[in-house]
Amino acid sequence: MSYYHYLATGILLLIMAIATLKTVGGGRSVWKSWASNILTVVLVVEFMVWSVDTVLWLVVQITQYLSVPPFSAPSHLVSRLPLAQIHSVTQHLQSTVGSTVDQLVQVTL
Repeated sequence: MSYYHYLATGILLLIMAIATLKTVGGGRSVWKSWASNILTVVLVVEFMVWSVDTVLWLVVQITQYLSVPPFSAPSHLVSRLPLAQIHSVTQHLQSTVGSTVDQLVQVTL
Protein backbone atom coordinates (compact mmCIF):
# COMPACT_ATOMS: atom_id res chain seq x y z
CA MET A 1 0.00 0.00 0.00
CA SER A 2 1.18 3.48 -0.76
CA TYR A 3 1.77 6.48 1.45
CA TYR A 4 -1.34 8.24 0.14
CA HIS A 5 -3.46 5.18 0.81
CA TYR A 6 -2.40 5.22 4.46
CA LEU A 7 -3.09 8.96 4.72
CA ALA A 8 -6.55 8.68 3.16
CA THR A 9 -7.43 5.67 5.30
CA GLY A 10 -6.24 7.46 8.42
CA ILE A 11 -8.30 10.54 7.63
CA LEU A 12 -11.43 8.49 7.02
CA LEU A 13 -10.95 6.42 10.19
CA LEU A 14 -10.40 9.55 12.27
CA ILE A 15 -13.57 11.15 10.88
CA MET A 16 -15.57 8.01 11.71
CA ALA A 17 -14.06 7.76 15.20
CA ILE A 18 -14.84 11.41 15.98
CA ALA A 19 -18.39 11.07 14.71
CA THR A 20 -18.87 7.90 16.75
CA LEU A 21 -17.55 9.53 19.92
CA LYS A 22 -19.79 12.56 19.44
CA THR A 23 -22.97 10.56 18.82
CA VAL A 24 -22.63 7.43 20.96
CA GLY A 25 -23.50 7.66 24.61
CA GLY A 26 -26.42 9.39 26.23
CA GLY A 27 -24.54 11.36 28.85
CA ARG A 28 -21.58 13.61 28.45
CA SER A 29 -18.46 11.99 29.75
CA VAL A 30 -15.13 13.69 30.20
CA TRP A 31 -13.06 10.94 28.59
CA LYS A 32 -15.21 10.94 25.42
CA SER A 33 -14.82 14.70 25.17
CA TRP A 34 -11.04 14.50 25.64
CA ALA A 35 -10.74 11.63 23.18
CA SER A 36 -12.82 13.50 20.62
CA ASN A 37 -10.69 16.64 21.02
CA ILE A 38 -7.44 14.70 20.69
CA LEU A 39 -8.69 12.84 17.61
CA THR A 40 -9.79 16.16 16.10
CA VAL A 41 -6.29 17.58 16.56
CA VAL A 42 -4.75 14.46 15.02
CA LEU A 43 -7.17 14.73 12.10
CA VAL A 44 -6.26 18.37 11.48
CA VAL A 45 -2.52 17.57 11.62
CA GLU A 46 -2.87 14.62 9.27
CA PHE A 47 -4.97 16.66 6.83
CA MET A 48 -2.39 19.47 6.89
CA VAL A 49 0.42 16.97 6.17
CA TRP A 50 -1.57 15.60 3.25
CA SER A 51 -2.32 19.10 1.92
CA VAL A 52 1.28 20.31 2.15
CA ASP A 53 2.58 17.11 0.59
CA THR A 54 0.13 17.40 -2.30
CA VAL A 55 1.02 21.05 -2.94
CA LEU A 56 4.74 20.25 -2.89
CA TRP A 57 4.18 17.35 -5.29
CA LEU A 58 2.29 19.66 -7.66
CA VAL A 59 5.07 22.27 -7.50
CA VAL A 60 7.66 19.63 -8.38
CA GLN A 61 5.53 18.36 -11.27
CA ILE A 62 5.00 21.86 -12.66
CA THR A 63 8.69 22.77 -12.42
CA GLN A 64 9.65 19.52 -14.15
CA TYR A 65 7.11 20.21 -16.88
CA LEU A 66 8.37 23.75 -17.40
CA SER A 67 12.02 22.66 -17.51
CA VAL A 68 11.46 20.37 -20.52
CA PRO A 69 11.84 22.19 -23.85
CA PRO A 70 8.69 22.08 -26.00
CA PHE A 71 10.31 20.15 -28.84
CA SER A 72 12.87 17.96 -27.18
CA ALA A 73 12.81 15.28 -29.90
CA PRO A 74 15.89 14.92 -32.09
CA SER A 75 15.70 17.02 -35.23
CA HIS A 76 15.56 14.00 -37.56
CA LEU A 77 12.34 12.86 -35.84
CA VAL A 78 10.55 16.19 -36.11
CA SER A 79 8.67 16.51 -39.37
CA ARG A 80 9.08 19.84 -41.07
CA LEU A 81 5.80 20.33 -42.89
CA PRO A 82 5.03 23.66 -44.49
CA LEU A 83 2.38 25.70 -42.69
CA ALA A 84 -0.08 25.44 -45.60
CA GLN A 85 0.15 21.63 -45.57
CA ILE A 86 -0.40 21.55 -41.80
CA HIS A 87 -3.46 23.78 -42.25
CA SER A 88 -4.95 21.54 -44.96
CA VAL A 89 -4.37 18.39 -42.89
CA THR A 90 -6.01 20.09 -39.89
CA GLN A 91 -9.00 21.18 -41.96
CA HIS A 92 -9.43 17.67 -43.38
CA LEU A 93 -9.26 16.17 -39.88
CA GLN A 94 -11.82 18.64 -38.54
CA SER A 95 -14.24 17.97 -41.39
CA THR A 96 -13.84 14.21 -41.00
CA VAL A 97 -14.44 14.34 -37.26
CA GLY A 98 -17.35 16.74 -37.70
CA SER A 99 -19.10 14.55 -40.27
CA THR A 100 -18.54 11.44 -38.13
CA VAL A 101 -20.05 13.19 -35.11
CA ASP A 102 -23.01 14.36 -37.21
CA GLN A 103 -23.59 10.79 -38.42
CA LEU A 104 -23.47 9.45 -34.87
CA VAL A 105 -25.96 12.04 -33.68
CA GLN A 106 -28.36 11.23 -36.51
CA VAL A 107 -28.10 7.49 -35.80
CA THR A 108 -28.76 7.89 -32.08
CA LEU A 109 -31.73 10.20 -32.61
